[in-house]
Amino acid sequence: MPAGKRFLQLITFMGCSPHIRFEPRDADDDDYCFIRILEYEHPRLLRSQNSRTPGCPHCRKPAVADWSLLENPQKTTLSCQHCGALSRPEELRWNNDAGMARLFIEINSIFPGEAQPVESLMQHLQKETGCEWRYFYLLQEKG
Repeated sequence: MPAGKRFLQLITFMGCSPHIRFEPRDADDDDYCFIRILEYEHPRLLRSQNSRTPGCPHCRKPAVADWSLLENPQKTTLSCQHCGALSRPEELRWNNDAGMARLFIEINSIFPGEAQPVESLMQHLQKETGCEWRYFYLLQEKG
């Protein structure tokens, strides 16, 4: 779906003046800014080549050595590889470069770290859904 009229008021851009294209150049173009809602029945891990291992909420060190332990979030607790503390996946420190949820709002074609949602957007999402929202960046992989 198109980004919408209020998009630039709901997202803060870092740096001077970002160039954002809101329309595709042709039917095969997907390198423009659009929004997609991703909804899953069970929590799903989204990560990319820029994702770091999430940190333990207790010792702050990388919680797991093997990402595959996070691929199945039905497992309710993980044991930190450093301090042994038990944590649920949603309690991990995700470092804004990976995340786990059932519902995601994907904003396409914005470089990682170049933008972030304004506080009023995050508050509105929390009010409407009844749960806390976080954001993260994935490096878009070109095919």
